[in-house]
Amino acid sequence: VEEHVWDTQAFQRKAGSKCPYCSGAKVDSNTCLANVHADIADTWHPTKNGDLTPSMVSRQSARTVWWLCPNDPNHEWKQSIQNRVNLRRCPECRKIERKVELEQALARTVSENLASLETFEEAVDALTRLALLDAGDAVLQQVLYRQVYAGMVTAMESYLSDTFINTVVGEPQLCDKFARTSNEFRQKKYNIDDLVDWQKNNETIIRNFLLDVVFHNLSKVEVMFQSVLKVKFPSSDDIVELQKIIGVRHNIAHRNGRNKKGKVTTLSVDRIAEAQRRIREFVEHVDYQIANRPWQT
Repeated sequence: VEEHVWDTQAFQRKAGSKCPYCSGAKVDSNTCLANVHADIADTWHPTKNGDLTPSMVSRQSARTVWWLCPNDPNHEWKQSIQNRVNLRRCPECRKIERKVELEQALARTVSENLASLETFEEAVDALTRLALLDAGDAVLQQVLYRQVYAGMVTAMESYLSDTFINTVVGEPQLCDKFARTSNEFRQKKYNIDDLVDWQKNNETIIRNFLLDVVFHNLSKVEVMFQSVLKVKFPSSDDIVELQKIIGVRHNIAHRNGRNKKGKVTTLSVDRIAEAQRRIREFVEHVDYQIANRPWQT
């Protein structure tokens, strides 16, 4: 091919070396990225690759270069040419899509769990049976106890989350009441676009907000339940004891069972049973009120 011109030693040609373009070692106008994948070449970063251009590389090149997202100029990344051709996606856009997908999946999971008390009781009963298993080793037994203990708190948190979200979302009056009593919504400054968006998507906005609420923060959750649903939590002494249980779960999850002073938390069946009793009584206290729908009175 007339276009295929290259430098090489005469003895190498005599020894049988082939045309680097025909063999794929080099590219020409027909085999370069710019010609073979023009859409990918269009995302070549205009300033960060020096003098290198899509006309100088092949689609199979393992060379790592900079790319620029065609949809968002703030998305730029480094990736091999070969992987860019094969994956064909902006990784930042994909992260955003995955986040949305996860939020939607979580929202579906919550909205589908209408029997939140039943789900809670099933989880606690299973964890109670698990606590009675003999691991046959003292260290493993403590690991098992920690997982059971943490699971009890998670079950309570899930109950509070599912119950509040499913009660409020879908009820326009409760959505409005939540927005008016929540500092995050009440103190925010709104423009006309925000107001229009609220009119159309207030339930979705509130659901997404609530999915990020930490429902084991009982002081914050108590305000939400009382101001929106007129549901009262137990006495402050009971809440203090529950917060201690939640604190132990925090140490299990984030400090491998140690407190701030480095002391390891040692659990037993009796201690787990006491946590289970307090958590169950708390959930039943809340659910009894939910069943009577005090916000309608």
